[in-house]
This record gives sequence, structure tokens and C-alpha cells, in this order.
Amino acid sequence: MQHLAHRARPISTSMFPQSAPTGFPLTQGNERKAESIQAHVFCTLPVELQIEIFSMCAPSIPKIGEDTAPALLCRVCRAWRCVIAGTPRFWSTFLVEICTDSELRERLPTNDRPNLLPIVALWLDRSKNHFLDITLRNVPWTLGDVDLKILQLLWGCADRWRNVDFDIIHSNFQFMATTLPSSLPKVLPCLERLALRLKGPIQTDLRLKSNIPWHQISYLDILCSAAPLMTLDEFWDVLLQAQRLRSCSINLDCSFQQSIFRKIHTGELTVPSLNTLKMVLQCRTSSNLQEYLLTFLNHLDLPDLHTLELSWRFGDRETDPWQAERFTLLPFVQTISSHLRDLTLGYLPLNDTHLRECLAQLPHLTRLELCYSMLDTEEDYITYELLEALTPSSSDDVVLPCLHSLFLSSRGTKYNDSILLKLIDSRRDKSSGAAMLQILHVLRMNSVEEELRKRVDVWREEGMAITIENLRLL
Repeated sequence: MQHLAHRARPISTSMFPQSAPTGFPLTQGNERKAESIQAHVFCTLPVELQIEIFSMCAPSIPKIGEDTAPALLCRVCRAWRCVIAGTPRFWSTFLVEICTDSELRERLPTNDRPNLLPIVALWLDRSKNHFLDITLRNVPWTLGDVDLKILQLLWGCADRWRNVDFDIIHSNFQFMATTLPSSLPKVLPCLERLALRLKGPIQTDLRLKSNIPWHQISYLDILCSAAPLMTLDEFWDVLLQAQRLRSCSINLDCSFQQSIFRKIHTGELTVPSLNTLKMVLQCRTSSNLQEYLLTFLNHLDLPDLHTLELSWRFGDRETDPWQAERFTLLPFVQTISSHLRDLTLGYLPLNDTHLRECLAQLPHLTRLELCYSMLDTEEDYITYELLEALTPSSSDDVVLPCLHSLFLSSRGTKYNDSILLKLIDSRRDKSSGAAMLQILHVLRMNSVEEELRKRVDVWREEGMAITIENLRLL
């Protein structure tokens, strides 16, 4: 309490003269009187300035039920409580953690869990008509009466949702969407950021799809742990509407409806503001996966894209072995080469030849992450030839000249320590024509030799963030 009050006080004792206006010296024995004067001075500040000072005391996302600002500041004095309780924006951003952990669920019966209902109701009441930034975590598998009433309160304010971040069991999300439809508006007029991480078995498709105002969304993060997922053609339809979208992370079913697939061939789709795209691909079918994905990517126009992540969910590709010699991202990479800065490729069947061709098109790339299976010896495309291509030989012929962060994960049997050392040395040489490599993380199956360990220690002393580790299976 005291340290929060100290943070909120903009005036320290050193700002007062040796004799206060009341005539008493500011000695240790008169500290309380000095603090009283400071509190009085604070209360004479304009309310707008007091609010700004109070806002610096609160966490970015206050957790409802914890003894932190703004609730804590309300107990300092009546004047503070009047200002804070009467400022809706202090109560419009919050985290609701209905059940703190699995141990609590096992230890306490449903009816004995901490009752957050009146506290959530108070926060929503004090937020007035202000838009809401809601984070929801750890909703229990079994909803009790109190849990359901809390969700009903949040659902009833959906017309004020601006930023929504739900980490929730899918069955509970389904229950909310199907049981509380009367409280959900047909449109969500304030929604700008949507993050949904749905866990557990999924029985039906996402029920909110028709309610989401895609044209307003600037940030989208949807991760489902099981099928059915949004398909490529459904995602295409979302992008058609989401012209304000700036960041998107999503896992998708790599399939198309044939009618939509034929329609995509007729033209490009431009998403002008999208700067971050992260796609984790999975599959329900076992045919035409490469054609679907490449057609989707090659018909996208992303003029502002600087961060790209394409990953295949590990283990799903066994239903349809992709042919790496036929899979190339080169046409798509060429369309984004002038502005791409960050690239992550995970478990895609992009062989080292096609990979080198793509990387040669990216002169402004600063961060590269490549991930392949630790167990697969066939589709390990981090090879000697690839690392040799990344090793500057002259200042006139440098692949990825701006690279300063490199992350490699693979079985590691198709290259040796000598080419890795050569790559690092050349990227640490200021005369090579390449940017100084600052971060390197290598994870592989084969062991790290003593000589390489010693060199790693030297680079660390020079300030480089470097780790070279081997993964051992028990």
C-alpha cells in the first residue's frame, strides 16, 4: 500500500522549503505532517493529471481479484476512491481467471471456489460504456453456477468488446455461443483484436464466425487444438473482408472447396496493411495439398508484409507424403522479397536447392528460423550446401547480407562442425560485407564437440548470444 502511494505522489519532500507553509520544520518527527501537505497538494492537481498519475501505478492488464491497482488505490483515501472509481477506463481492461489452477479444481468443490462474480460485476459497472479489453484464462472443464454467471456477464457486454483474448475449453466456448445467443449482438461494433485459443475436442465449427466484423479486425490470433479448422478458402474469404488486418496468426486446414479453388485462379487478393502472417497448416484430406497451398500463396498480394511464418503441424503430413522436388515457394517469395524481414519455415518439404533459391531473393531479411524433424533423416534440408551458401565468400556475393539472427533445428546429420564454424566466423567478420551475426541458436541430434564448445565460449565473451545444443532421446 505504502509503495503504491509513494509511486502516485508526484512531489517529494525535497521539493518543499526547509520550513513548510505552516511553519514547522520538515524533520523526521514531522514526516506525517509533511505527507499530509503533499497529499493536500496532490488533491489540488487537475483531475486529468491525477488520472494520468494513477494510470502509471496499474499493471497493463489488472487481474480481477488480486490486490493491485486500481482496486488497491481505491482504499488509500476517499478522494482517491472518488477519482478512480469514477474513471471508466481504469475498469475496462482486465484479466479474469475463473479457476487459478488444476490443483484448486481438485482441492475445492465447485461451490467452494473463490466467488469472483460480485467483483466482475463491480468492474463492469464501473467501466460504464467504455469499450472493453478482456482476457479470459483457465475456465474449468465443468462450469458451476457462478462460472456460468460470470460468462453471462462478459457475454452480455459483447457490444463493448474491443480486444478479446480467450484461452478456453472449446466445449465451454460452444456452450457460451449456443446457450447465450440472446445476449450476443448480431454485430460486435467495437471489436478490433480477436485472440481465441480453443482447447479440447471440437464437435462443431466456430459459432461466432458470422458475428465477427472482419472489416474492423486489425489483430487476429486463432488457434484450435483439434479439427475442424478454418479451411484455406474460408480464410481467403476472411482476408477479402479484413482489409484493416495488420497481424494474423492462425492454424488452418490445408484444403479447398473446388468451386472456390477455381475462383481464386481468376485474380489476386490484396491485403494492404498485413505486416505479420503466421500460418500453421494441418490437413483432413490427403490430396492436392501442395497445389492448394501454392495456389493460395501465389494469388496473395501483401505489399507491407515483413514477418512470415509457414509451418506444418508435425506428424500430420504422414497422410500425404509431399514431394519436395515439386514444392517451391519461389514465386511467392519474389513478390514479398523487397520488404520481408523475418522468415520462419517449419517442417515444410522445401529441399535445400529450393530453399537456397528463396533465400537468395531476400536481401533485407534480418531473422531466419528453419525447423525440420529431429527423427527424419530423409527430409532434413539443413545441409552442408545450405550453410555454405549462407557463408559470405566475398562482399559482392552475399546471401542474406542483413542477417543478424539465425535459428536452426534439425537432425543435424547433413552438415559438419567445420562448415558451421566457417559460417559463424564469416558472419562475425566486419569485412565480409554481411551484417554482424548477433544471435545463433542451433538444436540438433548429434553431439557438440569440445572444440566447438570452446569457440562458443569465446563468442559469448564477445557479446554474441549463441547456443549450440544436442537433443538426446531417453
